[in-house]
Amino acid sequence: MRSMHVRFVGAVALVLTLAACATPSGSSVTSVSIDGGDRTVVVDDSLTLTATVVTSGGASAAVTWESSDEAVAGIDDAGSVAILTAGTTDVTATSTVDPSMRDTVTLTVDPLGVLMWTRQFGTSSFDDANGVATDAYGNVYVAGRTFGDLEGANAGDQDAFVRSYGSDGALRWTRQFGTSSEDVASAVATDASGNVYAAGTTGGALEGPSAAVLDVFVRSFDSDGTIRWTHQFGSDAADAALGVATDASGNVYVVGYTGGALEGPSAGGVDAFVRSFDGDGALRWTRQFGTDGTDQAFGVATDASGNVYVAGRTGGALEGPSAGGVDAFVRSYGGDGALRWARQFGTSASDVAAGVATDASGNVYVVGFTAGALEGPSAGDSDAFLRSYGGDGALRWTRQFGTSASDVARGVATDASGNVYVSGYTGGALEGTSVGGTDAFLRSFGGDGTLRWTRQFGTSSFDAGYGVAADAGGVYVVGRTDGDLDGASASVTDAFIRTYGR
Repeated sequence: MRSMHVRFVGAVALVLTLAACATPSGSSVTSVSIDGGDRTVVVDDSLTLTATVVTSGGASAAVTWESSDEAVAGIDDAGSVAILTAGTTDVTATSTVDPSMRDTVTLTVDPLGVLMWTRQFGTSSFDDANGVATDAYGNVYVAGRTFGDLEGANAGDQDAFVRSYGSDGALRWTRQFGTSSEDVASAVATDASGNVYAAGTTGGALEGPSAAVLDVFVRSFDSDGTIRWTHQFGSDAADAALGVATDASGNVYVVGYTGGALEGPSAGGVDAFVRSFDGDGALRWTRQFGTDGTDQAFGVATDASGNVYVAGRTGGALEGPSAGGVDAFVRSYGGDGALRWARQFGTSASDVAAGVATDASGNVYVVGFTAGALEGPSAGDSDAFLRSYGGDGALRWTRQFGTSASDVARGVATDASGNVYVSGYTGGALEGTSVGGTDAFLRSFGGDGTLRWTRQFGTSSFDAGYGVAADAGGVYVVGRTDGDLDGASASVTDAFIRTYGR
């Protein structure tokens, strides 16, 4: 230690003491290890690495970071990784006290939208998959219908099913159920506890007597496929469930349409509805709404605040004047069923909202199809669209896309990074060359509407993407194929699930 006199003020000396910054005697660094080990990420992922440094004698635990290939991924002093392009790089953390103490992990960066696995399944009859959901454990759940014996004997004309896969595509279980009439599972959702909820339509008495020719059902399973409860409900006319979602409190929301008076008098020929249950199946509330035309709700989603968003089509003036024969709508409710806002939109032609999702910031994403020019000129017969609103209903942006043929968006999902995924089908070449008459597609956008990537796939026959879900493991799209998408076809039409990296 040494002292340096700086200046005097009167008789008082101001002294600046400079301490040597050496490591205390007897101190050392025992080990450095990067938390989490080797990992695989995709381009544009966000990642921060941390290191555990074991010291003694008060030695500093600071490390420096280095990437062996900064063209693939760079890293700053705080461990924040900038993932730039596909490839492999080694990232090293080195002790600032003892450079011989270091650890290295390998980062493998996959390209965007890389195909991971496909499962095609069915019977000797007609089979298709309508909805897909994931749980917190990485499991995947597919809902649909089968005209054959997917698991055991068919109960009637067509049965509903729920099938579960692990994140690696390994089959976990299948549940086929129905009545002597027609039954279909249109949608599936999960809650934070891993419970599964399938919603759809039954033509028989799935749970108690049937109210009419077609009733709504909601059936809950635990994550192992054991039935927890079932509710069947309807009016004296035809009723159908087309979407289901859960919120953070475990409440369940079912949407669809009713030809009768599900709650109060009917507004017209067919009304839309949203009905809420708690996680144990107790009814919370129902909202039936519509015009003197045909109104149907196809999709439902919730946000972190417990608000509910319903998307569909209206044949009248649901919210202000109609833009054309059929308009799209999105409607928001509080978790208690109070209407927050509604937006009706469209062109002079037909416009339908088929799905809705939210992101962690509370933004809302609506997909569907338009036969007009919703944003810019129409590309062909019908175009797909993705439209985003803020949680308050303010329009953020719209993307209309398609080919000279018919293009339809059916499903939408978001991931933790705020990216958006749209599933559907196209009659043209949305990306490169068309495989057959109609192909399935999966298209990804950033949260600001910037196109990230597109995957068009199919066979020489008819193929369509219906539902989509996303988690940390990838993006899952389900639908139907009339060809050999993955191995030999079981029949004329099979169900499929296909997984891509985000």
